[in-house]
Amino acid sequence: MKFKYAASDKSKKIKKGVIEGKNKEDVRNIFKKKGWSVISITPQKATLWEKISARGLAVGKVKVIDMVMMSKHLSIMIKAGLPLDESVEILIEQTTSHKLKRILKVVLKKIQGGDNLSDGLSLFPRVFSPFYINMVKVGEAGGTLEENLERLAIQFNKDYELRRRVKSAMLYPILVLTITVFLSMAISIFVLPKLSTLFSSMNYELPLATKILVAVSLFLQNYGVYVFFGIILFVMFIAWLSRQKILRAFFHRVYLEIPIIKRIVIDLNLARFSLILGSLLKSGLPIVEAINITSKVLTNYYYQKALDRSVEDVKAGFQLSVGLEKNSDIFPPVVYRMINVGERTGNLEEVLEYLAEFFETEVDTMTKNLATVVEPLLLVFIGIIVGGVAIAIVSPIYNFLGSIG
Repeated sequence: MKFKYAASDKSKKIKKGVIEGKNKEDVRNIFKKKGWSVISITPQKATLWEKISARGLAVGKVKVIDMVMMSKHLSIMIKAGLPLDESVEILIEQTTSHKLKRILKVVLKKIQGGDNLSDGLSLFPRVFSPFYINMVKVGEAGGTLEENLERLAIQFNKDYELRRRVKSAMLYPILVLTITVFLSMAISIFVLPKLSTLFSSMNYELPLATKILVAVSLFLQNYGVYVFFGIILFVMFIAWLSRQKILRAFFHRVYLEIPIIKRIVIDLNLARFSLILGSLLKSGLPIVEAINITSKVLTNYYYQKALDRSVEDVKAGFQLSVGLEKNSDIFPPVVYRMINVGERTGNLEEVLEYLAEFFETEVDTMTKNLATVVEPLLLVFIGIIVGGVAIAIVSPIYNFLGSIG
């Protein structure tokens, strides 16, 4: 890591410049050996141009699978004894992601300029999370970079699998509901108008259900296009709204109140919490710093706030389990009690690893059973729609024929 310094040499002349060191104390020792008096030492920050370039390159996302492959290949090459800059050059040639290729070129320039890998990665906070950067930084400081990169590859792969399972489980009910809505609109626009002509020719008072159906059909005939695009825009607006910071707390609370969704959200966050915190502690990071980083990586507002409060408890001398127990609505007893056992026995990392595997299994089981749980509800919903339309169409015809007979 590079530091800007101001120091007075043996002849009392002020010297300014840039020097490389592990930390400020390391730089102070370098000057102490020279017999210089240190005036100031500050970490060298990225230049304005580097920040602007990094911000431009950070637009969009790098695929998780690309992050997994990058971490895995870099770990293997470093373990094989290749220099870091040469390893990054090979990654640039190998990766198929144009975005990641451009980012790695900037990182390579930083490495060739004397910076650490973590310094280059920290220019892209939208691509490399605090968890990723700190795992690399700890690996560089402790000489375990290849091991930490291997852990990152495993972590990203597990995280990717968890998210994929949840998305796959949610796809079926969303697809069925979408098809049902659009089929209903198609019937109302193209089929019902012909039947409404038949109904209007009957000298007969139509039932309420038929009147409503005819009115809906006429409305969709005239404004169907607007309704179609209105639904799409509404869904996009809600999706955009849910990502706004000011409304995050509201939407995340809603997720924690819907019965089926609540279980998946809690298990998913607990699995990620255990995986990330366990990995950081295993890398040798102090617990306060590890909890802070875990809080930033988790996406749910209430888990972030719970961990932020737990950090204050840990700083005050309490155990992590004490802070988590205060948030028992989102941290069930099995979590804080197991963590308490880990803290008392000195095996917290192993306990977190066990909890991560446990909640990964829970997410897997829940997502597999989701279709079984949701399918009857979907069938009831579709049955009500189809039955209602059938009654509204058949009822007037039957009554009319009955009145003629």
